[in-house]
Amino acid sequence: MLATLNVLFMGLVLGGLPAWVTWGWVTWVRNHAKPLRPAAVLSLLGLAFASASALLEMGSVLYLQLSRGPSLEPASLPELHAVGLVFAGLGLVSLLGGMPRTPAERTTPALSLAMLAIWALHVCSQDL
Repeated sequence: MLATLNVLFMGLVLGGLPAWVTWGWVTWVRNHAKPLRPAAVLSLLGLAFASASALLEMGSVLYLQLSRGPSLEPASLPELHAVGLVFAGLGLVSLLGGMPRTPAERTTPALSLAMLAIWALHVCSQDL
């Protein structure tokens, strides 16, 4: 059962996150060719932070899978989780400047919330 969950999680992270991040950036670029309002700039900043959090997650999962297990120092994992949580949180905080109006701007809070959930699961699964 645990192996099946691991494969499903890997499929989500290595398949779903890249597609979501790519879709978010393509949608944002297509819908924001006009002069930017301040809320749109904050949305762009939030998308950048959420994307950085997703890239950190994808890179760490891929690294751990290719290295045949957790070869990172146990002390560095909480730091990695903290950086991912901060990036995802900054993605949400950047939206305080205005409510998302377009579908491109709505990608940011959804991606940030998903990344917060993923990083929170990592933190909860750590041995304290």
